[in-house]
Amino acid sequence: MKLATALCSALLLAGGCDSQVGTTAPGGGIALDLAALNLQDVASVTYTVTVKDAADADVSTATVSSANYAVGGDPTLVRYVAPCDASGTGASTVVVTMTALMVGTTAVTTLPPAQTQTATCIANVSTPVSFSFYAMASSEMGFFDIVVGTNLIYCSAKLDCTDNTGGASLFFPASSKGGLVLGLVCTADNTNTVNTVLHMSNIVIDCGSSDIVTIDPDASGNLPAGNITGTTGYIDAVTVFRGEDQVGTTADNLYWNVSIGLTSTIMSHTCTLKAQATTTIGVSVPINAPYVDWTVPITGSGSAVTCTSNALNAGGSGVTSAWPTEGSAEAFAHTYNPTP
Repeated sequence: MKLATALCSALLLAGGCDSQVGTTAPGGGIALDLAALNLQDVASVTYTVTVKDAADADVSTATVSSANYAVGGDPTLVRYVAPCDASGTGASTVVVTMTALMVGTTAVTTLPPAQTQTATCIANVSTPVSFSFYAMASSEMGFFDIVVGTNLIYCSAKLDCTDNTGGASLFFPASSKGGLVLGLVCTADNTNTVNTVLHMSNIVIDCGSSDIVTIDPDASGNLPAGNITGTTGYIDAVTVFRGEDQVGTTADNLYWNVSIGLTSTIMSHTCTLKAQATTTIGVSVPINAPYVDWTVPITGSGSAVTCTSNALNAGGSGVTSAWPTEGSAEAFAHTYNPTP
């Protein structure tokens, strides 16, 4: 879900745009358009809007909800005008925080961080400035149960762990003591005509100090030895399952799943699996686009894997949604784009 926040010239939306704010000089106005674009079933969105002057003192703070400020009754579009102080010199600061998001009757519990922009407050003038937020909405999709929605695309993710390999599993060699399955599946909205693209980092198994295994998942089938580097003797084999199918009539459905066989040697070490992945429409990763983060302790008991089933954003799960540092996009080493 992309949330676009922009200053506009619609100063008649609220009466205080030209009001005086702690000064005899005429005040400026900040006219905000808050749009939760293209996310289906949005019932309501609530924001906190704070305006500060050049000295970082609060000029105004307001709770803005689609229940009160929706444009034309559309809960995905909120419009509000906040005053700013035009009497001094230097830039004012606008902070917008999404504080609540209802998708249907479900409250989204993982919300994006606040964003900050600076702008010059000019008396009787509206200065354009914009924000872009992305939020992750959970719903049932069927593949991995919990879905993350990014604008027009939806993803599910997990990490499943097992000790019961024993040669019976199709995913692991018979010699494996334990096994991991990292899963990612994403679907583009069926009205979109641009290809869905998956992005993934290297998969790192960090056992402390320089005791690290790095898996390059950018392949299909059994990975060659060159794709598994670092500490030897911990990994039995790695297989990558990647592909594309169709949802409905036009939507791309991409999956990138990685099975990792673990040897008995790794069981006596305390190790954590780390990886990141996301999906986009087109190859460019937008600034502030959310991603899936895997940070899951996998061994340390001495005889078995310590992880079980980790679904995205489930209670106690090491698979969570995350956002990059404001102003910079997350970087990924690998891209899967089967039909560019």
